[in-house]
Formats: sequence, structure tokens, C-alpha cells
Amino acid sequence: MDAKSKVSIAAANRRSYPVKKPKPLEKVSRRREEILQVAAELFAAKGYEETTIREIGDAAGILSGSLYHHFQTKEEMLHDLLKGFVSMIPEYRAIVDRGRGPKETICAMIELGLRTVVSNPHIVAITVHERNFLARHPTFSYVETAWKDISKIWYGVLQRGADEGVFRNDLDLHLVLRMINDLVASAVGWYRSGGRYSIDKIIDTQIALIFGGIER
Repeated sequence: MDAKSKVSIAAANRRSYPVKKPKPLEKVSRRREEILQVAAELFAAKGYEETTIREIGDAAGILSGSLYHHFQTKEEMLHDLLKGFVSMIPEYRAIVDRGRGPKETICAMIELGLRTVVSNPHIVAITVHERNFLARHPTFSYVETAWKDISKIWYGVLQRGADEGVFRNDLDLHLVLRMINDLVASAVGWYRSGGRYSIDKIIDTQIALIFGGIER
């Protein structure tokens, strides 16, 4: 075979088997986040177990087969979403480590909780509504551990406030903590960005209500 024939065959092979360029990492990462957001909305609205991979793909505008290029399983999606909840632990600890008084510390923790709720409403809804499911499955045991760690941080500040005479000592602090958490989490159901009330207004009102009540 002469040199000219070899060149022609090589050129034909290149035309027959084009080399695909890899997708830019930024584009893949952005698409992955878009899919996660869709999954979060469906998990929060329908429940994790009731949501199928196909429904996530349809809502995200991607075929189920292509979805597996980003996530191997539905469980992987849920693990990724729950990172946002677990990451609150060091944030709460950082607030306590500032060394401020009990009231100032609780106020800062309420603000963190509320801002997290309104910025990640679907993730908060999932951790609350799916708590029993997550507790039953060993692969998600870290979520229940995170709930307990967060509760210990909150309870520790409340107890310090009661011991120092800053807070009332005639109340069950576990019940007080539950009510504060319920009050903060309730914003998931009704807060709307750009709506009637700003997040700063909500934070101020909740703090005033918790510490001052409604009695004159």
C-alpha cells in the first residue's frame, strides 16, 4: 500500500469515528444542580418514596437514561440535598462560640434558622416530613444524629439562660425548644420572596414574640 492510500484510509477513519469533546465541568455541574432542585421540589411535594426517577427526569426535561449520567440512584440525590441540613451544625456551633449572652445567642440562632428555612424551603420540608423514613434507614442515620446535635446546641443555650436568670426557669425547656423550632419552620408554608413581609421583618417579629409575648 502506497503512502497516498494510507493517508486516505486514515482520513476516512477520522471521519467515521469523530472524537467527542468532553462537556465543560461548569455545564455539567449546573445541570446537576438543576436536577437536584427539581428532585427537591418533588420530594417535598409528593414524598421521597412516592417520587420516581422517571418523574424527576420528565420534570427536569431529561430522559431517565441520561439522568444516570448525573446521579446513579434516587438515594444519591437525597444524600446530596441533605448536606444543606447537616451543614447547619457547624454554623450553630460558630454562633455559640462567639461567647455572647444567652439572649443574643438565641436571637442569632433564630435568624440562622429562619434564613435557612426561606432559602431552602424544600430541603427543610424534606428533613421534617421524611424524618421517620430517614430514621428507619441506616444509610441516612446521620440525619437523626444531626437533629440531636442541633437540639443539644439549642437546649444548651436555653439552659444556660435559665441558670443565669436571663430566661424563665419555670418552663419545660424541651417543650420551649420544640415550640421555637415549630415557629421557625412554619415559615416554609407561607413565606414568599418579594411578598408582603421581608425576612428581616419576620425575624424581628418572631424574636419579639418569643421574648416578649403578646401581653402588654
